[in-house]
Amino acid sequence: MRTLSRGAVAAVVSDRPVGDTLLWRQHAAAHGQVIRELWARCPIVPLGFCQVTAGSADEVLELLRANESAIAAELSRLAGTSEMAVRLDWVGSRRPAPEVIREHDADMLLAVLKGIVIEHLFDSRAEGLQACFLIWRGAETDFERALAEVAGKLGRRRAVGWCGPRPPYRFVRLLPGRLAWPAARAGGKHGALAGQ
Repeated sequence: MRTLSRGAVAAVVSDRPVGDTLLWRQHAAAHGQVIRELWARCPIVPLGFCQVTAGSADEVLELLRANESAIAAELSRLAGTSEMAVRLDWVGSRRPAPEVIREHDADMLLAVLKGIVIEHLFDSRAEGLQACFLIWRGAETDFERALAEVAGKLGRRRAVGWCGPRPPYRFVRLLPGRLAWPAARAGGKHGALAGQ
């Protein structure tokens, strides 16, 4: 693993693994650990494992050069944030239609989390309600207190679960399909974008 820098931005990259599924799992786990360690130290744009591939260090540097201002803006937007994931499920066999649950629960969650949440995403395909929230780092305790309030309002027929804080993967707006690519191709490097 190495860091390639261009101006105010950098990419932390490693060679893309080649081999069996077990090797890929080990690399994916290591990738997640590196992302968490970087996130603890500096602003990052967390990218999924093998989400960005380029064939050489020169191509990664060209990617950074061509997108430096967009990457810097995204670093600024995500600096100091965490992602929290929430799931609300109905316990038991008597339950309203999923769309009724989602609409009611989404409104209630947003009302309780007002002032804590910067951005939110709801998964409309989920059976219950699944959501991700972007919050400021340090607001995790307030977030968890608010969810305990939600659990109290919902009672025993509902299950409230959450995980986080974690790097804000789902809130990255700078996606590889929107980057100005020099000569990207399958294989090569993968990693995260970071501020210097």
